[in-house]
Amino acid sequence: MNAAMHRIVSGAIALAVVSNTFGADAEKSITVAVEVNNTHFDANGDDPPCASPLNGAVSRPGYEFCKDVCADIPAGAVVTHVLLSASDKDGGASGGCLNGTTCSISWSKWWSTPEIDGTHVCGHFKNWSSGNKRTGTMINYYR
Repeated sequence: MNAAMHRIVSGAIALAVVSNTFGADAEKSITVAVEVNNTHFDANGDDPPCASPLNGAVSRPGYEFCKDVCADIPAGAVVTHVLLSASDKDGGASGGCLNGTTCSISWSKWWSTPEIDGTHVCGHFKNWSSGNKRTGTMINYYR
């Protein structure tokens, strides 16, 4: 796991543990979400790498466009699948995301496949919208 990643306590804005079925082999899920501010400058549709300038402008403090988030999975559990999504912070659009591709609401993505390292699942969410805060949600299913 990348040492720079936020733990669920500091990097996530939501946490839920849900049991979808009953019994010893019940599938459960942990949901984490991370909010990423808007960039406040025009990205011209580009999909820039994280930690780099957008069209020569560096994001102002407080207006980052990438964040990492991790979920802690119980010891001995096996992650069966991970679902990724994005939504506008103020209740606007929402939609699914495929690993490494622009989310269906555009201007955002989970920029790599979530990393599974023992009891941690970590993801990297990116928002390059000039006007919308975005929330990236990662649902981790395990047995």
